[in-house]
Amino acid sequence: MVLWADADGDGEAACVDCNDNDIAVHSGATEACNAFDDDCDGQVDEAGASGESLWFLDADGDNYGRTSQSLSACAQPLGYVANSGDCDDLAATTYPGADEVCDGVDNDCNTLVDEGTAAPTTWYADFDGDGVGNANLSVVACIAPFATIAVAGDCDDLDATTYPGAAELCDGVDNNCEGQIDEGITSTWYLDSDGDGFGNAAAPSQGCSQLSGTSSNGLDCDDNASGVYPGATEVWDDGVDNNCVNDAPEVVSVVLSPDPTFSEDDLSAVVVVREADGDPVTVGYAWSVSGATNPVLTGSASLAASYFVKGQGVFVTVTPDDGQLTGTAVQSATRTIANSPPTAPGVAVSPTPADATQAITCSVASAASDADQDPLTYSYSWSNGVGGSYSGATLPASETTGGQQWTCSVTASDDESLSGPPGQATAQISGELSFTATGSDQAWVVPAAVTSITVKLWAAGGGGSNAEGHQFPGAPGGYAEGTVSTTPGETLVLRVGSGGLRGSVGITNAYPAGGTAGQRSNYSAGGGGGRSALERSDGTELLVAGGGGGAGCTGWGSSSTTTGGGGGGTTGEEGSMSSCGCASGGYGRAGTQSAGGASGNQNTSAPGGKNFGGNALAFPSGGGNCGGGGGDGYYGGGAGTLHAGGGGGSGFAAVEVSNALLVQATATTDAANSGDADYPGGIGATGSDANGGDGYILIRY
Repeated sequence: MVLWADADGDGEAACVDCNDNDIAVHSGATEACNAFDDDCDGQVDEAGASGESLWFLDADGDNYGRTSQSLSACAQPLGYVANSGDCDDLAATTYPGADEVCDGVDNDCNTLVDEGTAAPTTWYADFDGDGVGNANLSVVACIAPFATIAVAGDCDDLDATTYPGAAELCDGVDNNCEGQIDEGITSTWYLDSDGDGFGNAAAPSQGCSQLSGTSSNGLDCDDNASGVYPGATEVWDDGVDNNCVNDAPEVVSVVLSPDPTFSEDDLSAVVVVREADGDPVTVGYAWSVSGATNPVLTGSASLAASYFVKGQGVFVTVTPDDGQLTGTAVQSATRTIANSPPTAPGVAVSPTPADATQAITCSVASAASDADQDPLTYSYSWSNGVGGSYSGATLPASETTGGQQWTCSVTASDDESLSGPPGQATAQISGELSFTATGSDQAWVVPAAVTSITVKLWAAGGGGSNAEGHQFPGAPGGYAEGTVSTTPGETLVLRVGSGGLRGSVGITNAYPAGGTAGQRSNYSAGGGGGRSALERSDGTELLVAGGGGGAGCTGWGSSSTTTGGGGGGTTGEEGSMSSCGCASGGYGRAGTQSAGGASGNQNTSAPGGKNFGGNALAFPSGGGNCGGGGGDGYYGGGAGTLHAGGGGGSGFAAVEVSNALLVQATATTDAANSGDADYPGGIGATGSDANGGDGYILIRY
């Protein structure tokens, strides 16, 4: 038998007993809350030990735990307390025995709220949140209900600007609840005459409420214009500050003139500026030239030609200023100075006038100039204005005809083949035309470029007589000369008079209207000579040379004379009659500037008239007895009676004819002015027992 040691006598061997000195400690013993391992299971005071206490959760630390949440343990667990009964374990002011306060909570957990020492308050509705409530809407509570306040007295709880002590506003409301409206409040109003919402600062008025026709601001700069106010749309160049703000002027355009610009031209800037406010605007100028220090000139709207040469570029920068604001500077386009053409040279032609047999030379009388100092060459050309042309300095005679005008044009060209305007000189090619009697009107068309002609006219002579062994001559024709202005292309009418005819029986009038001779058998008398005349195509008479009167048919002895009167001059010459054994006065009278010559007084022969000579009457029936016919003229001479001669017709020169000359013929055989170098022999002459000489017209141009 083995015996084991058991010192404490608890019946468990010492080698098994965890405390062999304490009889109460051994395996299987009851665990007690004593801080020992009573049952030797390796745990001390584990759950289920005898003598455990009940502990309650204390979440809010007020030393009272929740009755509904507890645990048993020998020692007090963390967060647990021995007291229970806390009715709100999340509020440290709520637990059994706590002081009751007026907060709507059961602070002492006795199921009563706010009993005992709580102090309730009267609360007033504050709907507008201005801190003062409506005394007519209140509630009593320990704490303020939503939208309430403890202060009463608001007189309008729907207006946050209205409460006791509020600032009084000019709004028609009792803002401070003192029973008065807008007391102590005034505002300034400004007259708004144009109704644009902006007033005139110079026309203020005082009042709490806005007056009709006023504005709360005085910002209008023109209260008489509804389109003028701060913020209005600015209208440029209307002379009005529409938006009441000074606007800087603007350059619309800047153009350089002239275009093109040559080195001899002064250059000008044409600037268009717009200005919004009606302020006077000045423009500053700064001129720049390529290759030169910029700017070369300031302050002037023009740049003299001396600042640049051809090929350089020039521009100007312009800056507008209204005295308050400076506008944006604007630069013009660059103008390149163009090559200048030469000027026209002075030109001379020689000889002038020239006739159609002469060559004409064109020369430079004064040299052309060139602003760019370029070397010059010359070219020559000729034109006659009607399609004729020629190149070269000398115009050959083979190219010209009388009456033409040839213009020489000389053109200068520089080294860039740029030509200037031509210099010109004109040479007149003289011409000459002669017209003889044809018995009818003749027409001449004035050549191109002919604006003046010189005309010489010889009228026809009267016819001679042969009767009773006696022969008498008629009278020679008169002469007219002058210079007439012409229009190229116009038609002139020429009437070259025919000589008066000698005959014993009925003969016709000499062209144009010489008087006929009286008729008597076996006797011959002379008819009057026709006038020579120049007229325009409308019938305007320019020059007239009067025709000579015809001779009477007989005489009484060798001393008798029955010659006709010479053609005029301003007045023709009277016919003659003497020693005829008859009453005197039978000779025809001369035509004048205003009337035809009368017939002889012995019988009833015809007087002269406008553009005709008087006709003599027949013998015996007419009693004419073979007198001479009157000479044709501006006004014709009268016819002779019995045996007397007819009177001469008058000449004429129109006022428009310059250098006019009228020469009267006398009772000789040669025409007036027969000594002239251009006089053809026999023209306008007369003779005994012969027809009168025809007339002649010479025109030079």
